[in-house]
Amino acid sequence: MSLLPLFLAFQTVMRFEWKNFRLTRCVQSLRWVGVAAVPFCFQFAAAADTLELTHGTSVAGNIRQFENDPRPYALVQLHDGLRIAIRKSDVRKTRDAELIAQYRQLAARAPDTVEGQYEMARWCTKNSLSDHSEFHMRRVIAIDPEHGPARESLDYVKRRDEWIPRKQWARERGLVRSAGRYQLPEDLAMQAESKEVDIKVKAWKRDIARWRMAYLRGGDKAGEALVALRAIDSPLAVPALGDELTNPRNQNQPHALRLLWIQLLGQFAMPAAVEPLVRVGVQENDPVIREAAYERLQNYGYQSAVRTYVPMLKSSNNAEVNQAGRALSFLPDPEIRFALVDALVTSHTTTKRPQHDTNVTLGQNGGAGGLSMGAKATSRTDHLRNPHVLSALREIAPEVDFQYDKDRWRQYFAQQLGSYQGDMRRDQ
Repeated sequence: MSLLPLFLAFQTVMRFEWKNFRLTRCVQSLRWVGVAAVPFCFQFAAAADTLELTHGTSVAGNIRQFENDPRPYALVQLHDGLRIAIRKSDVRKTRDAELIAQYRQLAARAPDTVEGQYEMARWCTKNSLSDHSEFHMRRVIAIDPEHGPARESLDYVKRRDEWIPRKQWARERGLVRSAGRYQLPEDLAMQAESKEVDIKVKAWKRDIARWRMAYLRGGDKAGEALVALRAIDSPLAVPALGDELTNPRNQNQPHALRLLWIQLLGQFAMPAAVEPLVRVGVQENDPVIREAAYERLQNYGYQSAVRTYVPMLKSSNNAEVNQAGRALSFLPDPEIRFALVDALVTSHTTTKRPQHDTNVTLGQNGGAGGLSMGAKATSRTDHLRNPHVLSALREIAPEVDFQYDKDRWRQYFAQQLGSYQGDMRRDQ
């Protein structure tokens, strides 16, 4: 039987609607023209490129279009006039003909020893020929069953005196494989729970933003949006509420809405709710908003706020020193009295950079007399009084007022420590 009619029939079918061609149609076409045509079609592809498909098969030929082509298929030339189109999503990887030819040359010369086969496997790994690398690694352990690197590359682990597949080792320990590694089922459950929590947190963020926008627009839905916001009682909403309160873009929101964020955060006794309230305590310009945050912190988060504000008393920025003093005056704590005394008057040095001007002086005859550079940098140290820090001290010791006299404040508190037998710490 002549193969020419079969070839012409196969070629006609393969060209039919080739832009929408799928690998399954290729298989169907092969069945239409008969199995005898298959060897004929593929016998020309011995030195061609190779596409390894996700289904476990491979197609050899000259690839006309692939990575740099925007179309969703790869066009493979099997023979002159005979082309097949394969979806790129069905292609696992591509191997070019030159690389395979180079591999064959090296493999033919490689000695059948541990060193020769192991070097061959490493070359294959370096060139992304994973299947070939596995073949040579298996040859290595066939020669030397105790070859550690080869065993490990084949996913074996050493158990006492024997090598066992990692799958068996993991199964015996109750581990399961996920995301390319073996983990305890409990860890996987926690990860799944974490992902679920993350999804819910993002959902709360979308819902709160939608209700906030509806409230700000006014109209019939504003009341419903406000009711929905006031009804928030899930801890998963805390990150979104904190962002609404502290994000600079929300500074111009109505007082009622910003106070609502503080009220909602204040109902959650958890660090994630305390953190935005602490930030508002020093960053907010509106005293009403600040004091509302302080009131909530007095109920929960008091110590966290104090531990955040006290280090700010040593800031090189005098504004931050007073911000911290202002906050601590609402959260008085005898434990920090000496830190407040130290911050009553703080020193701040500013450096003024010189102007890089060059002046030309004239000589007696009108010529250039010389060049003079600008002045050197100058520094100035200011000793600044901090009234908000003084207010915080007065909250701790309202019975005295030594103004900014640090020595008298220290002597007074030292005498208290020497005579007082109880616990001066603030009750929580």
